[in-house]
Amino acid sequence: MAERKPDSFQSQNRTDSMIGASMRIDGNVTFRGVLRIQGDIVGDIACDDDPKGTVVTDSSGRITGSIRSPCIVVKGKLSGPSHVAESVQVQQDGHIAGDLVYKEIEIRKGGIIEGRLTAGSAHDPQQYSPVERTLATADANAANVTNAIETTSDKGGKHLLVGAVLILVAGLVLFWMNPFSTEEKSSLAGFALTTDSSIKNSTIAQSAPAGSAQQNTQPQQDTDRTPATGADIREAKPAPQPDGSTPSEADAEKITIVQGVNPRKPDDFFWITAREPTVLLKKQRGEKTDGNRIDVSAGKKINIAIAKDEILRVEQGRNIEILFQGKKVGQKTIESGDWISFTPHSDHR
Repeated sequence: MAERKPDSFQSQNRTDSMIGASMRIDGNVTFRGVLRIQGDIVGDIACDDDPKGTVVTDSSGRITGSIRSPCIVVKGKLSGPSHVAESVQVQQDGHIAGDLVYKEIEIRKGGIIEGRLTAGSAHDPQQYSPVERTLATADANAANVTNAIETTSDKGGKHLLVGAVLILVAGLVLFWMNPFSTEEKSSLAGFALTTDSSIKNSTIAQSAPAGSAQQNTQPQQDTDRTPATGADIREAKPAPQPDGSTPSEADAEKITIVQGVNPRKPDDFFWITAREPTVLLKKQRGEKTDGNRIDVSAGKKINIAIAKDEILRVEQGRNIEILFQGKKVGQKTIESGDWISFTPHSDHR
């Protein structure tokens, strides 16, 4: 029986507004009808009261920000904290990084989604309780693994995967219903996500190069497993020490290496979640300046671009989380004020 194509996808070939391949927009966008994106948008996109509104990201298009639209069609790259739609279609080579809330979804061969999937009512994911969000995530993960089971002919492999899914679902339910502290929940959540990732990808974190932490002035490997993404940039002053003094030049150049653990995740930005006003410093490695200052407001969860050979340091604000390619930067590294160098996973293409 031929698969019925959802009505909400019929209008994707029409174009009412277009962001051309040579264009870049920094800021939020609202639209009606069909918005086709072939260039870059850094900001949130929202459909203005149009029940048939559609966002189409062509293969050359790239969006960094949240999307709220009745229909989303992804052929290029879409990254943001959350995306809400009645209907979602991820075509070949389409890539979504971020949580997704939807009523119906179509993922074609070669399409990739990295984030939490919540099927049902297309509303803000934050309205659900932690237990509801956990159960929705577990159901989506179970459905994905079940689809994988149906495509294999190895009966032993089927039983193993079914058992792993059942254990994962039970663990997530007990996790939210038991009276753990916030820090314990954060640690257990990281373990659950790592377990789920290992079932699907069998990804193993790479160890640090030998001798990488012999001296304070040499790069060190971040081994702490504690958790970790709008930004005002300007020249900054060095971070003061606890005794009020200015850090020496040697201390200022102390670098800790944070290597990604998931080679399928992007390596050109990192996520930061700030629970208090935070100040970051970013510069090129070896640059004889204090770097550019980035202010992140309390309660913000954003991604910040990081280029090759750029390094980062936390000048102010310790109650934050930083995540790069699935690796959570250790709290000791954040509190030390050392420069941080982000290195992609060795298998990253």
